[in-house]
Amino acid sequence: MAGSAVARRGIIAGCWLLLACWMAACDTAASPTPFPAERPGTPTPTAEPTPRPTVRYALDANTAGYVGEIALLRSAADVQTLTDTAAPADLGERFDIIAAYGRAEGWNASPITAQVALVIRPDALPDDLAGDILRHIDTGRIIAELPFEGADASGIVAGDSRALRERMANSGWPDGVGLVMGAANVPGIAAVQSALESLNVMTRTQAMPPDAISAALAAAQIDAALVVWSGADEAAVWRGLFGESAVRELYTLPIRYLADESIPLRFTAGGWPLPD
Repeated sequence: MAGSAVARRGIIAGCWLLLACWMAACDTAASPTPFPAERPGTPTPTAEPTPRPTVRYALDANTAGYVGEIALLRSAADVQTLTDTAAPADLGERFDIIAAYGRAEGWNASPITAQVALVIRPDALPDDLAGDILRHIDTGRIIAELPFEGADASGIVAGDSRALRERMANSGWPDGVGLVMGAANVPGIAAVQSALESLNVMTRTQAMPPDAISAALAAAQIDAALVVWSGADEAAVWRGLFGESAVRELYTLPIRYLADESIPLRFTAGGWPLPD
């Protein structure tokens, strides 16, 4: 009996031992093998773009009040309009770009040259008198009074002004005619008025934004317009609206400039250099 009891206790103890081993094995199998800890990679620094230095832009005194695209220039550069003639020696020391009206030795010429023209509404005066006035304008006289060198005049030779004045007198205007002339930012307005006055044509100038002049002329709010264009397409629009005989090209507006060679340039529709 005693031997049987001992044997049973041994069997029970063995069973408990097997159970303990089995549970330990299950616990080990249930625990996942840990992976090596991952170290976060060092982020690659992003290069910040280097801000481009502000471009210093000088406009000659002869441009004061006559740059219709001044807002566009100011959006791309620090623009200063000088009170005297721009000096080439100022390039680099004071300014990165210098621009002016006219031509001069040692300066670059803008690839775009604007054209100033006078348009007189055909029905502003009777019997093609408007066309007669345009044909008699002495453009050489206008150029002589411009505040810069290098402008080219229209090739039309002015007719005899005495014949024109006589015709106006015979038509009921012995003292000449008066016209309201809309004008944009155009250098040479006074010279044009002087040339017209020599023909007994008095003008009262009305400053207007360029995009409003055409509509005002078509609506007979003004009698004439001093306009600027930079290409044949624009010229064709004016001639298409008012007729070939109503338009007279007077003189060009050449632009000269100097610029730091490291600055890439483009040009506005009017011919002004602009940092690209």
